[in-house]
Amino acid sequence: MQSCVNPIPAGLSAHPQGLLPSQDTVTTPSGFLEIEATGSWGAQEEQAVALTRYGLADRTELYLAQDLRHSLSRPGEPTAEGLGDAWVGIRHRVIDRDPDGVAHALLAEVRIPHSDVDPGFNASGLELHLAHIRDGSWGSSGWTTNVDLFFLSDPSGRPDPALGGSFTWTSDLIEVMGKRLPMGLLAEAGGLFHPEQDQAPAWLAAGLRVPLHPSLELQLAWVQGIGSDGPEDRLAINLGRLVGDALFFGARAAGDS
Repeated sequence: MQSCVNPIPAGLSAHPQGLLPSQDTVTTPSGFLEIEATGSWGAQEEQAVALTRYGLADRTELYLAQDLRHSLSRPGEPTAEGLGDAWVGIRHRVIDRDPDGVAHALLAEVRIPHSDVDPGFNASGLELHLAHIRDGSWGSSGWTTNVDLFFLSDPSGRPDPALGGSFTWTSDLIEVMGKRLPMGLLAEAGGLFHPEQDQAPAWLAAGLRVPLHPSLELQLAWVQGIGSDGPEDRLAINLGRLVGDALFFGARAAGDS
């Protein structure tokens, strides 16, 4: 009897992307699902997010990120807790390799403000995020840049423009005394310029990626806010699972016949 989820074919592996604010150009393989669970813990704010990515085509994916639990504790105020907002997006890798060996992708995502209104961590209206993503390599290490354009809703619901960007570095698996350890390093620096709110939040992050299995990867990082506008310092953990071709119903039906 054929199993419901077929084994992951050789050459494919889990590639979670929900740990840090940036994304890279690697899309979920066509017809596959990548399911991620991300948790972050700061002194005042905690989040639990579920992210589902589906490969629409060889270089295109559709994804949904839902903030399942958002908790915010302000000094002198009761803790606000509830369901957060959702992001729906599409990412397409436009170029696999340009003449310099760099991959390019475009991203568009919309924030759906459907969280509990009372806690105060929901958006006041729809928000749009557009990004140009580039991936390259330095020897065995990789780098990624994101150039972002946001339209963020202000308290009156108007879309305020903001510019953002980030640089991410990832290593191959670490080697110590000729032995390869089952982990790699990652580091990121990023920021946002929101002129109408006179804010420029920025952050630094450093962490590890631990491939537990070709279809399963664990990532963890410490995110450090920079300046008075920076996000709260927090620990973030992400677990990503690549699911086999369970959605290839036509192929499975042909195989069963």
